[in-house]
Amino acid sequence: MTTVLQIEGLTAKDLFQKFAELEQKIEANIQPHRPVTNQSETYLTRAEVSEQLKVTRQTLSTWHKKDVLRAVRLGTRVRYKLSDIELFTQSKTI
Repeated sequence: MTTVLQIEGLTAKDLFQKFAELEQKIEANIQPHRPVTNQSETYLTRAEVSEQLKVTRQTLSTWHKKDVLRAVRLGTRVRYKLSDIELFTQSKTI
């Protein structure tokens, strides 16, 4: 979708109104984040996992390298299986 905004001849008030309309169009097209799922598994982002486990993304990377908590690649993106996160948290609370 291409929106052409002609600025010449607009007052400042009109310009701000145009920007507000453009912002509304952009927000209407933004899709909320949903975890990646397939029929049997849910995958979480590094940000989601680091927030859930209260560790840094660097710690997640170190754990992956040391085979403590494995990450998977889905295309170019790094994801963690929700089931692996649940097993990890259960094993750390026992």
